[in-house]
Amino acid sequence: MKIMARRNRKAFTLIELLVVVSIIALLISISVPAFRKVRVQAKKVASKQLISNLEAGLESFRSEKALGSRLPPSSSDAGDGFISDPFGPLNSSRVPSTGASLLAYAMAGTDKRGTAGFRQVSPEASWADSLDNIYLDLNATRYKPFVGDTAMKQLKTIAETRSAGFQLLPSNLIENQLVFTDLFNSPVLYYRARKAARRMITNGAAVGVYDHNDNVTLTSAVNGPRRHLLLNPGYDNGVGVATQYPKTPGALPSTPAPDAYSFGSFIIDRDASSCTELPPPNSDVENCLKAIPNRAQDYLLISAGSDGIWGTTDDVTNWN
Repeated sequence: MKIMARRNRKAFTLIELLVVVSIIALLISISVPAFRKVRVQAKKVASKQLISNLEAGLESFRSEKALGSRLPPSSSDAGDGFISDPFGPLNSSRVPSTGASLLAYAMAGTDKRGTAGFRQVSPEASWADSLDNIYLDLNATRYKPFVGDTAMKQLKTIAETRSAGFQLLPSNLIENQLVFTDLFNSPVLYYRARKAARRMITNGAAVGVYDHNDNVTLTSAVNGPRRHLLLNPGYDNGVGVATQYPKTPGALPSTPAPDAYSFGSFIIDRDASSCTELPPPNSDVENCLKAIPNRAQDYLLISAGSDGIWGTTDDVTNWN
């Protein structure tokens, strides 16, 4: 009878276990950023699709004769930027408006049941003072939402964007206003162009193609030290001749340096404006013979992107 020799079963040594753990940790450290990058990229693609859906919706709105055959207004079209509160009782106090919220009202209405447009209810009241009358009127004609279900799912109130993580300061005046949000939960800004204007940016009484004030209620209310799409008097004077614009946010002559481009340096069309880089030591600044904005004939849409800051290179817009 043969007796099999008992083999000694060797266990893992501490060094071997440490090597295995180190390899696993290394693989995790490599894969987690990669997965995060893929996730961020997927959200950027979805945000770009949202911008495309809003563009299609705006064109449908503009083609509707009953709605005036024109683009929806932006905040500065309301004169002082205030509107009658469509969520309050009839003839209640007026509240600040934003291009972002007026875009939502145009595409889906204040209650997501379809837009009633922007019209005067009496000769004495402008469209901005008529929104409460329009939306509290149960018999008002509604037009179905001009965007599909995917875009409708991105409609949130200002309060809901804050709950989802976007760092807006609380404001009781705009908490109920609807906005479209990108996949990073930041509101999509809307600016309507004034095609006949001869300067790029509105400067006081001098009307420009675009008005920085259209969304300043949002861009100036972000919590923390970061600043978004500031109006920089040194550059954004709207003159439109021999204007210098910084290539990078850090080149702005401000202390402390902001985290975003100024409004003008962000929206300028550098090709159409014949911008050229200045020689060192000013290579971070471009000299532009003209000041022509992107999309000078219709409107701008701006999503803050993954960093949550409007006016940086990762923004998703309707011109990039």
